[in-house]
Amino acid sequence: MLLYTAAPPPELGFATAACFGKTCVAQRTGGCTARPMPSTPFPEAIRSLESCSARLEALPAGLAQNIAH
Repeated sequence: MLLYTAAPPPELGFATAACFGKTCVAQRTGGCTARPMPSTPFPEAIRSLESCSARLEALPAGLAQNIAH
């Protein structure tokens, strides 16, 4: 699936499924390949502030518990 505000080139094979205002969702045939999200790079000027032991959770445990109930 692709979320876009500017249509992709036709040769990529996406077909628009729905639009909401100026934003559209498109899909192309075939399966998907799961890929890990790349980490966000830290600019050199603030690299010393990065803490390897203090990574943020994508969904904090407290919120995950609230969603499950």
